[in-house]
Amino acid sequence: MDWQEVAIDGETLVKRITDMYEELGFEVRLEEVKPEEVEQCTKCY
Repeated sequence: MDWQEVAIDGETLVKRITDMYEELGFEVRLEEVKPEEVEQCTKCY
């Protein structure tokens, strides 16, 4: 079974997370998400 981690973060954190998973041997696929496609809140206060 495949799993996925979903995060809306800045580029620096995404790069760090991607590097970490690749070092652990996981295949990483990033997909750009448009705000109108996301049902959850996308604003940071």
